[in-house]
Amino acid sequence: MKMTIEENIKRYAFELGADDVGICSAEDFEEIRPQIEAKKDLLKGFAEMDIEKRLKPSLALSGAKSIIVLSKNYRLNSKFNIDGKIRGYISMGAVGKDYHIYISEILKGISEMIEKTTMPSVFILLIQVHYATELQQ
Repeated sequence: MKMTIEENIKRYAFELGADDVGICSAEDFEEIRPQIEAKKDLLKGFAEMDIEKRLKPSLALSGAKSIIVLSKNYRLNSKFNIDGKIRGYISMGAVGKDYHIYISEILKGISEMIEKTTMPSVFILLIQVHYATELQQ
């Protein structure tokens, strides 16, 4: 049975190292406006501050039909000795290869796969989303 382009994108993203993949329509997200407006300062410095751009993907890339959302867990399963001494700890997000590099590599691979397997007129907006996990002791 032949896989759809969505199934191919997800399969390939996992092969490239994504931990989770989703694809949704690039239509406006007007239904989440109240939540975005209520928490507009929560992601200050990490997300687009122009609420209209967050709710209307067409403002970022006209012609987009779909949004591919990726996540990469950068927790390293490191073990730490707890000995009661005062010291600093480094955030798991600051240890190892930067997740932006991982996500960029995955997005580049997906883009190349899409270009090879679809018509050039297909527009897909690639949005990268990451998530951080808490250090488990």
